[in-house]
Amino acid sequence: MLLDSIPIKVVSDKPGFFLARIDVLVDGERRSFLLDTGAATSSIESDEHTNKYPTFGSRDSKGVSGIARKCDIIQPEALSFGMQKILKPYLDRCDRNILGIDIFGNSPFQVSLKSKRLNYLSDLPEGVASEKVRRLSPGHVTIPIRMEKVIVDVLFDTGADSTIADLQFVEKHPELFEMVRSEDGFDVHGNKIPSRVYKVRNLSVGSLNLINVEIAAFDYGDFLREKMEGASIILGNNVISKGKWSFDLNSGNWTVEAES
Repeated sequence: MLLDSIPIKVVSDKPGFFLARIDVLVDGERRSFLLDTGAATSSIESDEHTNKYPTFGSRDSKGVSGIARKCDIIQPEALSFGMQKILKPYLDRCDRNILGIDIFGNSPFQVSLKSKRLNYLSDLPEGVASEKVRRLSPGHVTIPIRMEKVIVDVLFDTGADSTIADLQFVEKHPELFEMVRSEDGFDVHGNKIPSRVYKVRNLSVGSLNLINVEIAAFDYGDFLREKMEGASIILGNNVISKGKWSFDLNSGNWTVEAES
């Protein structure tokens, strides 16, 4: 049963690359947040308004580059989006507005970039086979995908406009990847990451079967490999945009339905 349906703004700076944004009221002030299932903690931009909040300590925020940025922790009275109201959440006061899995993942939810909705559900959709979610220790969500005969856990990340693999994994399975080009990517804090872009002939996740999927790759390094806990790929929106994804993190289950 659908309990709440919240509009998503899907933005793109080039064809095939998407990011999802959602309007959030922070103590009554409207702000646009990145909807980011790949973020274990949520953050808010440091500015004249948020700098008025007292701090509750600080912590390092690291993107996939591994470069740290120290962020203060603050606590607004409430975040509101749709019919959801989160009281006294802790947010990292940093350089971007990010709505992470810690804020919106506590009830069954569904993400569809095609229909541009974040839906809250009473339970997972009927008639669709569900699979088990694996949670990493910080709270990130991983699901299995298949490429040919290789099955690998991937981090489900609506905050990534493209899918990203560890170059070490690519070199271990060269039969799966065809190099297309080299280009620079960027992590969540804008740090440049030189990457190679590959094409994968077949990629299956749940009931979703895709062909000729582009995946960027770079050397994850020790920091990111440790953080990913064995997951070698970050599943981004070039794949996520092809499906309607439902998660119940309390029961540890997820489903996907294809959207053409």
